[in-house]
Amino acid sequence: MHTQDLTYTSHGGMHNRVPVIVGADVKAVTAASEALFEAHVAFVAINRERAAAQGDPVRYAEDARLAAAEAGQKGGDAGEAKKLKKKARAAEERLGDLDLDWEVAIANLQAKRFAYASAVEHHAPALAAEARTAADAAVLSLASAAGIARKAETQLSGSLAILAALGHVRAGGEFAPVPPTARSGGMGGAPGLYVAEAQSNLNTAIGYATEILDDLKADEKAAAQAAKAEAEGDDDSLDDLGDEDEDDEVEA
Repeated sequence: MHTQDLTYTSHGGMHNRVPVIVGADVKAVTAASEALFEAHVAFVAINRERAAAQGDPVRYAEDARLAAAEAGQKGGDAGEAKKLKKKARAAEERLGDLDLDWEVAIANLQAKRFAYASAVEHHAPALAAEARTAADAAVLSLASAAGIARKAETQLSGSLAILAALGHVRAGGEFAPVPPTARSGGMGGAPGLYVAEAQSNLNTAIGYATEILDDLKADEKAAAQAAKAEAEGDDDSLDDLGDEDEDDEVEA
């Protein structure tokens, strides 16, 4: 579960960026996302074609003018120039059609964007639950990766040290295992250092992710309590209003 940005330029050169949820299990959101992606693909295609055709009318018109001037210099007629002028008119008409196709495509894209936003808003609770489950699973995966890295670092450093020490033994030296370093890395060429660093970074990421999840959970709880308090306040106001109405009837 992640987001993918869709970008496009609409009327007046306005730049738009839409973060679209990908991989959600909420069917309505997935359907809205897919419809938005399809509309974006269609818009990009017509936008590219329209942009490529923008200069055709002017280009053919200029070619027609130059052809006419050249024909006049050579004592010929305007036959070729008129053909190019027809191309210019055809290009102008084609550009007009592409403008209309562009309007259809941008309107469809905007409609699909609003439908997607509505689906996300309507299914926000289900999406939040799914996102939290995915985040929890990712944290567990990182913890597993950190554990694997820790074991691998011990295995890697130890086995390389033993292998290097055995080489000294074969050469008549003592068996004194010391983790070797790569020739190209100098003093910093010990593989274990980088595995340990990766493990440390994973643990840091886990800590930050857990903190963020806890903070978001606290925010959700606070929002729910605030909504409950507001609802109870509205109920009390209605009860007070009802009591006032009863008092008025008694006095009458």
